[in-house]
Amino acid sequence: MSWLLERSHRTPYDLGLLGVDQAFLAYDLGNRSTAFLYTLSEDCKRCPYQFERKLDQNEGANFTKISTKHAWKFLFTEDDGGMFIQNSSSQFCELDAQLGQFGVYKINAESCDVETLSQPVNIYTPLMFVTSVLLLGGIFIGFCATIYNHCKNRRRELELRTDEMKHQIAEAKRKRVSSLDTFRGISILLMIFVNDGAGGYQILEHVTWDGFQLADFVFPWFLWIMGVCIPISVKSQIKRTGSRLKVITSIFKRSCILFGLGVMLNTLGVGPKLETLRVFGVLQRFGVLYFLTAGICAICWPTNQKTDGKFLDLAALTPQWLIHLALHLVHLCLIFLLNVPGCPNGYLGPGGITDDGLYQNCTGGVSGYLDKMILGEVHLYQNPTTKFVYKTGPFDPEGPYGCLPSILTVFLGVQAGTTLLMYKKSVQRILRWVAWGGISLALAYLISFVIPINKNLWSTSFSLATSGAAFLILSVCYLLVDKFRLWNGAPFLYPGMNATIMYIGHMVAYQLWPWHWSLGPMGTHLVLLIEALWGVGLWTLIAFILYRKKWFLSI
Repeated sequence: MSWLLERSHRTPYDLGLLGVDQAFLAYDLGNRSTAFLYTLSEDCKRCPYQFERKLDQNEGANFTKISTKHAWKFLFTEDDGGMFIQNSSSQFCELDAQLGQFGVYKINAESCDVETLSQPVNIYTPLMFVTSVLLLGGIFIGFCATIYNHCKNRRRELELRTDEMKHQIAEAKRKRVSSLDTFRGISILLMIFVNDGAGGYQILEHVTWDGFQLADFVFPWFLWIMGVCIPISVKSQIKRTGSRLKVITSIFKRSCILFGLGVMLNTLGVGPKLETLRVFGVLQRFGVLYFLTAGICAICWPTNQKTDGKFLDLAALTPQWLIHLALHLVHLCLIFLLNVPGCPNGYLGPGGITDDGLYQNCTGGVSGYLDKMILGEVHLYQNPTTKFVYKTGPFDPEGPYGCLPSILTVFLGVQAGTTLLMYKKSVQRILRWVAWGGISLALAYLISFVIPINKNLWSTSFSLATSGAAFLILSVCYLLVDKFRLWNGAPFLYPGMNATIMYIGHMVAYQLWPWHWSLGPMGTHLVLLIEALWGVGLWTLIAFILYRKKWFLSI
């Protein structure tokens, strides 16, 4: 199993000095005695080269550490060009290099090439191995559990003799759609895994600005699933209370609780310093969006619903569609037409050092500007993904303005939930979900040429792309779990039925044993991956215990 350990290959270099995603790099200037080195990370789009260090040929053989998370560009010049440069008349070498973890490299500036002195390791071997083991083990355990439950339920059905009791079983099976809990569980476990470091794998982390990676799907999927449950809950409450005002009051109370819990979690590790307290966050956005979307749904939900037709869900949601399209049109008008001091209209970039620093304080355009106007800079998130790459100031990806474009994600979930309510046949539901998924993804692709996919700004294309994927995943889960019953949803079903506890719990226990631990330098992806999966496994076990005890938290 030595190929899993990452450091096990033989080399004359002391790889123990390297951390995760690091390599050794030396420079050979050839006939030159000195030179100035500038570097540019692939992660920094439209950025200038940044001054790294002055090189001396006498020190060229000394190896320095360099990050291997992203590809690099190197620029060597004879003269000092300052902190940032695009190009230089004195440059004599410019090259690209994709370096690998635990590799040892030397750049020959005279011939302008990279020499590999010791081969890097394949950092994805542990990930593929662990994923394969978990996948095969999960399939086997899930299959055995499904067979066991099927046989158990079959025996119970054979013991029941009356039609009334059979009807109760059929009604109980029909009432709860387990695929929703399964999808929610997939999302919460992915969120815990990502927040616990995801094994240090860059491809599993949040993207810095435009684009998306796995971590960027988790939050919008949560919002989308919340949207699916809204029409189910609103219809039930209206039927039970007979008063829309009571329903809206209940919605408001739940929203306030979610917002308050979110603010409370923001004080973890920093204390309740009101003068610098971050006001918004994940649960706060849940609270605001739940109030707006569920409130609109409660007001507009039809009293007399049609029971026949091809577009029952669209007919029921027509007033809501008009309202949400109008809200999103307001959002588009604001981001493209509102004048932000010092920034061009419609600016959607990260600001900072991009574009020669012309828009240094324009991070997020209208979104960042309005958040600062509403809350003040000190109450925003102080360490955004752009800070270290683009050298920007505070920017809150879950800020107040972002609630406006995020409503579209929740409402697309409402559309899925209304389809679930209006159509009883599985084929009717799945065909419509797949159609909505395909349409959403196609629109996301087309719109992305004008409005890039961007989680920080919660762009239109981002809402459509993540919602489109959610439609398709729910379709698959519904087929496997509810339609054909080939899978009971385990283990994702259990955390999915207690998602609030899972989220709050893993945030509170972020640095607590036994959910987290360290052993030595934790200097490989394998050990980081094991530690992250350990935490995910413990929370899954806790969710299973709560499930067996029939203890569920409902806000």
